[in-house]
Amino acid sequence: MIEDEPKRVQGNDGYILGGTYTQGVYTLRARELLEVKNGVVYVVAGTDTATDWPVQEATLESTLETFRPT
Repeated sequence: MIEDEPKRVQGNDGYILGGTYTQGVYTLRARELLEVKNGVVYVVAGTDTATDWPVQEATLESTLETFRPT
């Protein structure tokens, strides 16, 4: 586990989980946003190879920051 922290997104309480793991010959990086609104759990997740993670991280972070549950 690399990330394990609360995060406010669009005024709602959320939680970020993230980590690195190996699947076969690949090392993967993943980050998830968990958010509860009106009793419904929403999960936004992104996974990429660890080598490509620095290129994709900003796009994923933008997605997490702008997520708005209905």
